[in-house]
Amino acid sequence: MRVLIMTVFILVSLNSFCSKNPFVSSGAYQKRVTITDYSNDSFYVSGKKYEIIFESDSMNLIAFTKKNLDFYTFLIFFKGEDDRPNNYEVVKLDFSNRNIFKCKIKIPLWASRFMFSVQDNKGNVLINWIGLPLVNQKGDLMKSAIRYLFEKDTLGRNYDNYVKYELEVNQNNLIFATKWFYELKYKILNKDILRKDIEIIKKSCKDQAERVVLLYIGYKLLDNQIEFSHYSDSLEEMKNITPLNNEFVCSFFDIFFPFDVSDSLPFNSFYEKLLFNNPNSLLFFRRLGDGSFRKLPFSKLINSINERINHNQTQNNYQEIISLYSLFLERKLMDSVRVFLPKIESYLNLLLRKNFLEKFKYFRNIYIQKALLLSYVSDGYILLRNYSKAIDILKNGIQLFDPLDFNNYFYYKKIAFSYEKIGSIDSALHYYFMALKLYPEDNSLKKEISKIVGLKFLDTLEYEKWLFSKLNNLQLYSNIIINPNLYLRTNKEEKIFLTDNKFKFIVLSFFHTSCGVCLKEIEFLNKHFENFTKKGGIVFLISPEDNLLIQEFLKEKNVKIPYITNSSEIMRYFNINLYPTTVIIGSNGRILNLFYGFDPNNEKHILNLIN
Repeated sequence: MRVLIMTVFILVSLNSFCSKNPFVSSGAYQKRVTITDYSNDSFYVSGKKYEIIFESDSMNLIAFTKKNLDFYTFLIFFKGEDDRPNNYEVVKLDFSNRNIFKCKIKIPLWASRFMFSVQDNKGNVLINWIGLPLVNQKGDLMKSAIRYLFEKDTLGRNYDNYVKYELEVNQNNLIFATKWFYELKYKILNKDILRKDIEIIKKSCKDQAERVVLLYIGYKLLDNQIEFSHYSDSLEEMKNITPLNNEFVCSFFDIFFPFDVSDSLPFNSFYEKLLFNNPNSLLFFRRLGDGSFRKLPFSKLINSINERINHNQTQNNYQEIISLYSLFLERKLMDSVRVFLPKIESYLNLLLRKNFLEKFKYFRNIYIQKALLLSYVSDGYILLRNYSKAIDILKNGIQLFDPLDFNNYFYYKKIAFSYEKIGSIDSALHYYFMALKLYPEDNSLKKEISKIVGLKFLDTLEYEKWLFSKLNNLQLYSNIIINPNLYLRTNKEEKIFLTDNKFKFIVLSFFHTSCGVCLKEIEFLNKHFENFTKKGGIVFLISPEDNLLIQEFLKEKNVKIPYITNSSEIMRYFNINLYPTTVIIGSNGRILNLFYGFDPNNEKHILNLIN
C-alpha cells in the first residue's frame, strides 16, 4: 500500500509519473503544478488502494481539532466522458495528532478521475472540492482525466499535446470541447487554429453524435451561420446522445443559451426540442434550474421526467429528486408535493443528525443543502396548510445556522407567517421582529407588523410609535466577534488585521469570476468605493481562483477595489459556500451584517448600515 502526503499550499513535481509515461517525450508533463488546497506526489492509479495522510499547519484545522469534531473526506468518482457522478463515498478520517489525519480509500477500476473535499461533521469545509486525474495500470491517463491539466496551463502552451495524447490513447474526440472551453476562458481562442481543429474532427471523428455536437459548437464559435445552421438542424433531430453528458459540451450550451434569471424571456425552440429529445442527459438535468425551462408545457416536462425515472436516472440521485420536488412546489401541485415531501424531509432529518455523514453520502455542499432543504420542507408543509409542522421544522432547522445568517431572515418570516395563520399573534410578532434584526429596511415587513399590532391593540396602543421604537433597538444587534489573529494579505502586499480599529468598517465581498450576479455586486461596491474610503472604511474582494485570473478579470471590468491573496484561509474562516457573500465588520471587530447571494435590496441596506 502506497502512502501519499497531502500538504496545504505546496509545489509538487510530477517527474515520477513522467519517467514512466510514453507521453513524456513531448514535454507536456515537464512542469511543476500548484494545487490550491493540497496536492500529491504523483497521480493516483485506478483500482488501487491508498492510505492518504492529510497534514496541515492551518490555524483553522488546529482550531477545529480542539472542538473534538469528526472529520470526513467526500469522494466522487467519474467514468470517462460521463460527467454524471458514478459513485459517492464518505470516509471518516482517523485522528493522528494535532494536525495530521488519515483515511484509506480504494479507487474503482473504471474511474477516470475523482473529486474530494474534507469537512467536519457540522458541514464546515476545510478543503474545498479539488479534482484529480487518474492513470491506469500502464501509466496512461484515463479517458478525460487530462482535463485538469488544461486548468493549470493558462497560456495554452501544451493544449495541442494534451489533445494529441487524448486522441491517440483514449480516442476521445470530445477533448476538443475541453480545449475550446479553456481557450475561451483564458481568451486565447484562435479562429485559424479552431478551423484546423474542425478539419481534424471532420476527418477523424467516427461517432456521428460527437462529430455533429463538436461541429455545431465549433461553427458557432466561428460565427459561421451557414455551417452552424446545417449542424443545428442535424442536432435538433438526434435523441439520447451521449455527448450531452460531457461537462464542457453542457457549458457551451449554457454560454449559447444563458439561464434566464428573470424568467421573462421565451425559451429557445431549438434548445427546447434538443432537451426533450435527450431527457436522460446531464444537459437536461442542468436545465431543471432554469425558470424559463420550468415554465414550458408541464405535460412535456412530466413525460421527460417519467422517462428519466424509467431509465433509473433519478435512482438514489437526491439532486434529481430535489429538483423534481421544487418543480412540483413551484407549480403548487399539492398531490405531487405530498408524495415527495417525506423523502425530502428524510434528507433534512439526516442533516440534523450528528452522524449524518456516515448515513447519507450525497450532500456535496452541506451548507447550501441545509438552507435549501429547510426551505423546501417548510414550504411543502405551508402549501399543505400544516402550519404547526412547518413551525417545528423551521425552529429545529435554524439551530444549524449562525444568528446573523441571512437565510434566517426568510425562515423567521415563514415561522411568523405560520403562527399568524394559526392565530398565535404574539409568536408571529416575535419572529417578524427576528427577521427585522437581519433586514431592518424591509418596508413590507414593517407594514405587516403594523397590521398585526393594529389588529391586536386596535383601541389600546399607538402602534406606529411602538413599532418605530422597537425597530430602533433592533438595528443595534451585532454580537459576533472576529478572531483577532485573522488578517488579510492584499494584492499590494499589505497585511491588514480584520480587528484593526483604524478603519471604521471593513467590507468583504466574496465572488467568483463565473458568477454573473457577483459582477453586479462588484459594480455596486466599485461605484461607492471612494465614498466608503472617505467615510473611513475599506472594501476588499475575495475569490478562490488564481490571483492572475482575478487580476485580469478586475482590470477588464475596470474595478479599482483591492483583492486578497490569502483567500483560502479567509474563506474557510467565514465558511463561504455561496457567491456572492458580503460581510460588513465594524471598527470593534464585530460583524455588523452578512448578505448571502445577490438581492438589489441589499444595496440600500448596505448603504444605510454604513451611513
